[in-house]
Amino acid sequence: MSEGKNPDFETFKEYFRKYQDKFGLLGYDVYFGTKKMPNTFASLGTDQVTKVCNAHFSIGLDKVNRKDSNPPADAKHEAIHLLLSRLQWLARCRYIGEEEITEEVEGLTIKLTKLLPDVE
Repeated sequence: MSEGKNPDFETFKEYFRKYQDKFGLLGYDVYFGTKKMPNTFASLGTDQVTKVCNAHFSIGLDKVNRKDSNPPADAKHEAIHLLLSRLQWLARCRYIGEEEITEEVEGLTIKLTKLLPDVE
């Protein structure tokens, strides 16, 4: 994992932080890095116990994918993964009570209620 002064990487970090704030995910310590991923724009790894998140921006995209790269959209996509990561983690836990799942779904519902526009 290396961090260069890549303008796309800097944009990715800036937008990820904005979405992290907007989605109410400030309880996570986020670490940013770059990774050579020729067929992936970005990736995210989280540890729900320690609330640590590693957000990686792709370097070395092949020519086909490089032209489709959109750092703000990639940041939003990965922030949505972070928004859903606790629910995903709970679903994978072997011994989880119904109340933990209900609590997480309710928390996501509250966040999405604030984020999604009302219909007219």
